[in-house]
Amino acid sequence: MLRGQAATPQHPAADYFARRTERGVRVFAAMVAKRQQAGLAHPGLGATEVARQIVALWDGLHTMWINDPSFDLGTVLYHAVRRLTGENCMAVRDLINRPDVGL
Repeated sequence: MLRGQAATPQHPAADYFARRTERGVRVFAAMVAKRQQAGLAHPGLGATEVARQIVALWDGLHTMWINDPSFDLGTVLYHAVRRLTGENCMAVRDLINRPDVGL
């Protein structure tokens, strides 16, 4: 609720939430870029765009979890990040390219 109220620039917590979001995007963008360099995330993705999606996903899942803690938030977030970064596709690509397994 506070986050929604803080969406107005005059709210005392507006700067806090803006900085929190910016920091999250920076951290996740760096993570995605490192995973791209390591061949674990799809190289054609924009790291900052994916980072914004991860932050939005995390915030949404966290809100859902507060209302219904019956699911494992960490596991759901982990699998979603793999999908957003194309990690599953990269793993399949690596398997296909292996002489002992692939085509």
